[in-house]
Amino acid sequence: MLGEAKERVLSFGEFSPEHQYKGETFTIHWGDGTKDVVKFDLYITWKKQNPTIHKRLYLNDKEYSKDSFLIKIVK
Repeated sequence: MLGEAKERVLSFGEFSPEHQYKGETFTIHWGDGTKDVVKFDLYITWKKQNPTIHKRLYLNDKEYSKDSFLIKIVK
């Protein structure tokens, strides 16, 4: 827990874009009948010898971030 607000933090991963993750999902079941679905893409494309790393993060089918793999879920 962090700070006075007692925020909880969940981390997952150590993912490498070399594994070409596209449309990977997991579901958090909160125990009160609600759930959140997290989906992510993390992969590399190449143009000649220049790699581009693609990162996208979705929360409940809405794009959340292209830059960071951090999500704030408030329950």
